[in-house]
Amino acid sequence: MPDQYRGLPEVLDVVPGEDSCTLSLRVPDQCKWFDGHFDGAPILSGVAQMDWIMSLAEEYLGLNQGFAGIDALKFQQAIQPGDLIRLELVWARDKQLLRFEISAESKITSGRMLLGQGAE
Repeated sequence: MPDQYRGLPEVLDVVPGEDSCTLSLRVPDQCKWFDGHFDGAPILSGVAQMDWIMSLAEEYLGLNQGFAGIDALKFQQAIQPGDLIRLELVWARDKQLLRFEISAESKITSGRMLLGQGAE
């Protein structure tokens, strides 16, 4: 099943780091996340963005600790079909904290996810 059908972005490039990675992504023109959100002016919901972050962190950083909370979440711009975006993921293992930032020309979304049992 193609990633776009499942609602995942197209990964164009990956720059790995130590406990981090930067992904260049293309937002699909059509995917499940745009259905009904909103007709005539589709935008990617915050829930969809968090799903992408969790899925990509698992795939590219090997994180599967499970979601335990979120902190400092900021949405500054909308993401639309066809957009080219960059996702930066930084894993702070000692704090069980995943820092993320989605950007294009400027910052779109940023925040921190608490993962695992120690994140309560």
